[in-house]
Amino acid sequence: MVAGILLFVLSLTTLGALVGLAATLQVFVLNMAYDVPVKLFSFHLILMTLVLLAPDASWPRVCHRIARWARRRSLRSCTVDAHSACS
Repeated sequence: MVAGILLFVLSLTTLGALVGLAATLQVFVLNMAYDVPVKLFSFHLILMTLVLLAPDASWPRVCHRIARWARRRSLRSCTVDAHSACS
């Protein structure tokens, strides 16, 4: 209910979609665990919340952050091991 109310406020739409995604993801996992026959419907609800989140996602920025994290992680492992062949 809170997610639906947040979707009506323009500045809180992303937060509402994230809350909705968390709630529907929990419902989907419970449906899978207890073998309830409405698994497809709950999966469609997850897809709908992802559609709501898609305009707010800056995919180049997300990819850049993942690459920067991986680069930092590899450099950190090189500085820990002083005898490694990292360049």
